[in-house]
Amino acid sequence: MKAARPSKGIPKRPHQFWLARPGHSATTPEKLVIPQGKPFENVAWLVTERMLRLGTSTLVMVIVARHLTPAGFGELSVALAAVALAMPLAQSGLDALVVAELIRRPGDTGTLLGTSAAMRLGAGLMVLLPLFGYGRLIVSASVLIPVSLLLLFQAGEVTDLWFQRHLRSRWTAGARFTALTLGAVVKLWLVWRGAGVIWFAWAQAIESFLFSSALALAYRRAGGRFADWRFDGRLAGSLLSQSWLLALSGMTVAIFMQLDQLLVKHWLDAGAAGCYAAANRIIELPLFITAALTMSLFPGLTASHGDGGETFRVRLQEVFDLLSIIGWIVVLGLSLLGPSLIRVLFGGAYAPAAAVLVIKVWACLFLFSGSVRGQFIVLTAAAATNLTAAVVGIVVQVALAWWLIPGHGIAGAALAFVVASAVSGWMLSFALPALTPCAGVQTSALLIPFFPHRWKNSLRPLFLP
Repeated sequence: MKAARPSKGIPKRPHQFWLARPGHSATTPEKLVIPQGKPFENVAWLVTERMLRLGTSTLVMVIVARHLTPAGFGELSVALAAVALAMPLAQSGLDALVVAELIRRPGDTGTLLGTSAAMRLGAGLMVLLPLFGYGRLIVSASVLIPVSLLLLFQAGEVTDLWFQRHLRSRWTAGARFTALTLGAVVKLWLVWRGAGVIWFAWAQAIESFLFSSALALAYRRAGGRFADWRFDGRLAGSLLSQSWLLALSGMTVAIFMQLDQLLVKHWLDAGAAGCYAAANRIIELPLFITAALTMSLFPGLTASHGDGGETFRVRLQEVFDLLSIIGWIVVLGLSLLGPSLIRVLFGGAYAPAAAVLVIKVWACLFLFSGSVRGQFIVLTAAAATNLTAAVVGIVVQVALAWWLIPGHGIAGAALAFVVASAVSGWMLSFALPALTPCAGVQTSALLIPFFPHRWKNSLRPLFLP
């Protein structure tokens, strides 16, 4: 039986995910092992956990935000945003790469996880100093220091990649919700005690540590063996050679995602940053759903890419359609309900956040589409493509913010973010040669409300292995 021929316009990825080792041919990758389980079940666990977290964290966040007032809440949010800029470098860009390797090389699980954890910890230590140098310009050290510990605790979260590989995110969901619940208890106790913003920064660090610990316990109970973990210097070098550009690209994307909040703090004040952060928190749920979906659909998309071009093209269109449908639901829903949510949850002090939410929610359409395009880049194009798109987005965002924020305040920052998201996440697909196969697919997906005959097929990726 002849192998399926690649579809025209969908290029093969120029290099393989697997890493050469002694006795292993550098031209013949190992047989692909597809994890058991379906994306729908995996996403269901992640979304259910997120909904439970949303109920708990929203209640706690509202209480904390009201307690700290916009100024204190803004200072804490800006410190977290600064740490988020450095997090991709601390994670070394390994996530998608290691998940794909765990699928392709199940016999090397212990070495892959052990080496990845050591690399994450080392990278986290390396980025601490630059973070302090930059963070001290926008937020006090007493708030930044405890929050920066998240860069070290993230090394313990490498076991989540093992759960992703097996589509068993119910374990991750349980660990995360446990940590969130305990962290919520700590934060509510701090509110009761009338604590200042510094103590809530320490509470964030405690919650991160609890999540890493709970995830390690879940890994053991699910059958994982820490005794098998090994650090392999040669493997680390091979991973680094493929992941450094992904890490740089991830940091650039993080800058793009967090830059608007930092620009608000730079041009305005902590109170404005607090209102802007309140709107961001509402948008966090749909953004998480996107991350959960793309993470769970990645193994199937990887397999379809290996099967042949037409299979990959069809699956890619369906995934784009699915994320676009969710995007439109989010945009229309929050445009109508957003102002009421801000008023009910945060109170009158955060009233300016309503305009930010109604404007910024439109970015979800392009961010959702861009997340799928990011997986296309991982499978078929050089990582520098994603880096280029993020850099263009940053340039557009800064230019528009410089023009809009002084005259329109936080609403101007939100509009700058939406336009930059459209340029970076969609329009650039028409300009970069490596992304032109995506341009028509993305555009067609963004117009999915006008093609109801495709709505049913867009759900297929949720139920396929």
